[in-house]
Amino acid sequence: NDTHFFAKARVLEDKGIEHLETDGRIRTLRNFYKRMGSEEKQNIRVDARWSHGSAEFRSDREGYINVKTPHGLGALPQENSWVDLEFKLNHETFDHSTSTKILRPGAGAEFGLISDIDDTIIHTGVASRLKWQLLVNSIIKNPFIRRPLLGVRDFYQALHEGKSGKPTNPVFYVSNSPWNLYGYLNLFLEHNQFPKGPLILRDIGVKPVEHSAFGGKYGRVKEIIEAFPKMKFVLSGDSAESDADIYLQLARDYPDQIHSIFIRTVKHRQRMKRVKALIEANQDIHVQLIRESSEGVAFAKKLKLL
Repeated sequence: NDTHFFAKARVLEDKGIEHLETDGRIRTLRNFYKRMGSEEKQNIRVDARWSHGSAEFRSDREGYINVKTPHGLGALPQENSWVDLEFKLNHETFDHSTSTKILRPGAGAEFGLISDIDDTIIHTGVASRLKWQLLVNSIIKNPFIRRPLLGVRDFYQALHEGKSGKPTNPVFYVSNSPWNLYGYLNLFLEHNQFPKGPLILRDIGVKPVEHSAFGGKYGRVKEIIEAFPKMKFVLSGDSAESDADIYLQLARDYPDQIHSIFIRTVKHRQRMKRVKALIEANQDIHVQLIRESSEGVAFAKKLKLL
């Protein structure tokens, strides 16, 4: 935002995970177990560097580096831009660096889009019985063969461009998937040409850990909203779990910033009955159930987002 960087990195043992379009089920399964069996490195010094400064961090007991530091770049530009940020291990044994890009939403943005991933843009099967579809889709299907829900990429691209027709509205992806799946999900988003944006996941540790400034999906979305207090937001989720509850609560807590909510339906009668009743009880909020992305486009036009 105007004053600070917000970024996250993690120090892990390199398991040699590589995703190829030719990966079959066995190799994909092997990669999944490597990701979930991550070996975190605690108390490792990491130097973060960017064009206007640097900062020093130490990894916590889960290996995380949490960056929230002044950046010295001045006010936000009019258009979206990306700032190069390098992380370098400062250790007598390890010599490794990696780079990423930090989103600077433009001051000319009409609104920001915050979206869930599972069953919102990609069929995962969270609502399936015993979650068997979730297991099949996440464990033995490589990210190149997973397909987004029909029309959702074009819908998000339209929201990314808004009424201006230029890609100026920032997009944030917030999911309850674990950080271990970051590489997998990021590759899926890139391969399917979704608007580029930060991908914020969760830790699956049994005990709360110090890095957990994002604790819970509500907290992770809240941190984005509070980082940009002058920006309005559109929230997109699904009926499989608690997106409707979380988003409606955020709309109550930040009425001047939450512009509208899209909730995608799932094939689960009891969950849909509960979500419909929840929406019915909150008719003063712009919230729309959608079965198809085309319905989302129509509602967005009605609200003059497009």
